[in-house]
Amino acid sequence: MDWFKIDINDIPDGIYYDMPIAVYHGNSTHFSASSIKEAFKSMAHFNSYLNKPKERRTHLDFGNAFELSLTDEKEFHSKVAIYDEKERPETDKTFRAAKNKEWKEQFYKANEKKLIIPVHGNDSLDVLTILKNSFYQHKTAATLASNCDYQTTVFWTCPDTGLKLKTRPDFWKPSNSQRGDIINDLKTDKNTTRDSHIKSITDHNYPIQAVMQIDGLHNAGLINRENTSYYWIFCSKQTPYNTEVYEFETSDIKLFTDAYKFKLEEIKRAFDKGLFLSYDPENCHGIKTVEFPFYYKKKIGVLNNIDESIY
Repeated sequence: MDWFKIDINDIPDGIYYDMPIAVYHGNSTHFSASSIKEAFKSMAHFNSYLNKPKERRTHLDFGNAFELSLTDEKEFHSKVAIYDEKERPETDKTFRAAKNKEWKEQFYKANEKKLIIPVHGNDSLDVLTILKNSFYQHKTAATLASNCDYQTTVFWTCPDTGLKLKTRPDFWKPSNSQRGDIINDLKTDKNTTRDSHIKSITDHNYPIQAVMQIDGLHNAGLINRENTSYYWIFCSKQTPYNTEVYEFETSDIKLFTDAYKFKLEEIKRAFDKGLFLSYDPENCHGIKTVEFPFYYKKKIGVLNNIDESIY
């Protein structure tokens, strides 16, 4: 299928093994985890996310390029454009110079359908090469990602709400006689420690993304949700460029799945009513009370007659 000649907003439910990432993100008929995660802030955030212009984010190009480098070298060389600023026409001048600025714009235009990463610096080919070596030196990470399907895309309709959904797990493999199904989510992160990785997982609502991936593969008949193990593989983009693996506990998967299902129902009600409220629906149009945190009151010095034990 020539994905760049079809109407990307007329993609039927199904399983797709060759869908380009640009087509996946460009489709607006099915909701991805990025939009569902916004709904956990409020329905207003969810609706705003759907209507805002899509922007290209270079750090996502790096992450996708890194995944390609681990899975398919041929695809990496055909789908990734390496940007070397030293090739600019006037090397003694910055990109404020007209010729250099034009050269850069032409490079990005010529490679608009590719992933673009620089040779040096942040999110570069240099860093990618180091991360790749670190990844394969971590035996657990390398084993988890071996013999996996890469970025299988699933479009489906939620049987409970009728919402159109889509997901694209990084790596997954079906069960065998020794183990259940496995899904791996590969993250490139500037942080290097366990605490910072867990903070990234919580700050970016990765558990919701995870249970949505499980839900999509289950609805497609590719896995059994009750028999699935899920792992986050973090590859750190700063010294010492360590690779770490974290398991999504089965009991937590169940809890977050319930929260995800409830949120889908809330989204459905918002569409039915045409009303996307901000934060607490009960207090949307009322006056909210400011509950100053303990640390702020202590900083300002207004703790007289306050029982600190309640904080």
